[in-house]
Amino acid sequence: MIGLELILTFKEKNAYLIPDKALPLENLDLPDIIENFKYPVSWLIKVIKYNETEKLIFAEVIQYFNSEIEFTDYQLNYSDIFKEITLINFRSINTSKLLSVINTESSVYSIVDSDYPTENDFNNIINTSENLTEITINETIAKDIHFSRFENFSVPIKDLQFEFGCVSFMKKIKNQEHPIKFSITNYDIRAEFDAIKNYFANFLKTKRINVNAEIKFTNWQISETIAESPEISKINSKTIDTVKFEFVGDFLKKKRKFDIDKSLFTMDECFALMNENNNNSNAFYKNDKDLFEDILQISNTKHYKHLRFLSSKHAYNIMKLRFVLKPFSFIFLIEGEKMYHIIWETLDTEEATYIWHTEKNKEKLKQKLNTIEDILNTIKVHGKTAYINSQDENYHRIYHDYSEFIDGFVKWKSEIESLFY
Repeated sequence: MIGLELILTFKEKNAYLIPDKALPLENLDLPDIIENFKYPVSWLIKVIKYNETEKLIFAEVIQYFNSEIEFTDYQLNYSDIFKEITLINFRSINTSKLLSVINTESSVYSIVDSDYPTENDFNNIINTSENLTEITINETIAKDIHFSRFENFSVPIKDLQFEFGCVSFMKKIKNQEHPIKFSITNYDIRAEFDAIKNYFANFLKTKRINVNAEIKFTNWQISETIAESPEISKINSKTIDTVKFEFVGDFLKKKRKFDIDKSLFTMDECFALMNENNNNSNAFYKNDKDLFEDILQISNTKHYKHLRFLSSKHAYNIMKLRFVLKPFSFIFLIEGEKMYHIIWETLDTEEATYIWHTEKNKEKLKQKLNTIEDILNTIKVHGKTAYINSQDENYHRIYHDYSEFIDGFVKWKSEIESLFY
């Protein structure tokens, strides 16, 4: 039966291969929107595959007619065979032509035209001399079958996987046995963002994205998927900067919530501590200097010039910047000619600048940092007065001058540089 060209006629809610055998429309894989045909119409179809067990024809639509066409002689002569057909599936359907002959307003499912050759004219393509008895019934496909299916749906952002240059997700589609993987391309997206995708949900003001997808089939097997989303397309470099600053803002807001017996934290330790949503410190920041710069950028701090100066002098190659959460502040390391100078400066409080000195020896530096952590723990529990009144003389304090008519930074800088040796 493969290659046979047949007339298929539609009347209201039925289809006919022969005059006296009606096939309900639900037995044809037509779009769900089709309820009935307002007027009788006919299609010329070509059989591509025939399943004798299921009495199923898989066919290509060759031509659409806006009127009823007479059945071919061989369809009438071999009506006993065509009467057995119970199901018809189509390789492709021209949606626009289909909609022009049915009583409906819109389409929720459509199939695009394939590249199968179109026959010329109805009178030339009907082969009435075909001898049906000589046609072998089998399941061989005459040539590759290509068609597409379109789907519109939404996906929770929490179910997205952020990857390099795209987001991906698995989605179960009607009539498919297994979930299908879709990818939406966006070259601004990085895999690190997967740990902070809730921030992108906040920016987009939605917990779900809308997806327009095309599923391409070759010989009924999925050969390609194409998907796009208006929400994912909004993610660009500007969006990422906005999300990044929200991330830093949350970091600063959460800094006072933690109460543990530790005062000095590296950047990675800080993010691990605030890891309520599996945030990854590498989502935006590869080093503590970049994080420090962004903190200064979004903070309204009186110590902006002071912190900027100390960051420019900090020995990043020797020691990672240390963060103190209460009060939020930084521990810098300045390398002098003879000594290391460890400096404690706050972000937004009027604390004095504290300076400790130690030998230029990394083991001594490590010991000194442990000592300073003990000092900060003491200050946190008993207040700075208890430490100031202690017998420790191996430190200096430099006060900030906030007078309206005096540039306190110039005075402060002069005093602190006098201690570098």
